[in-house]
Amino acid sequence: MEKRLFNKYSFFRKIQFAFLIMESILSDMNIINHIKESIQRGWPQDLTNQYNAWHYEVLQENWTCFADIQDHYVEAECQTPDKVAFHIMRRKAVIYVHVEYAIGWVYVRFVGTNEDFTDFLKKQKEVA
Repeated sequence: MEKRLFNKYSFFRKIQFAFLIMESILSDMNIINHIKESIQRGWPQDLTNQYNAWHYEVLQENWTCFADIQDHYVEAECQTPDKVAFHIMRRKAVIYVHVEYAIGWVYVRFVGTNEDFTDFLKKQKEVA
């Protein structure tokens, strides 16, 4: 009986480990795509640096609700319960994310200036 429990737990540990690896790969792909996009769009270096700093801070966080986000990021705005806009560079730029609190994922949907962000939101409303 103990041997079966051990095997069951080792199976779950393997799944958990695979999940963590997949999460890491997706997270790294997400930042790499946004860095490539920043180069292609000709973002200023300070925006790219701020985004990279924000990204590495977020990797250390474990948010369970929007209040956890606002404890650390006062300038964050809750667009919907699972979508948050982070204002960076003294509100010159925005990082717009989709947050899955239950599993701890943060998916970046938009990074750019405030003007580009308003255009992005208009396009999102047109599609929906």
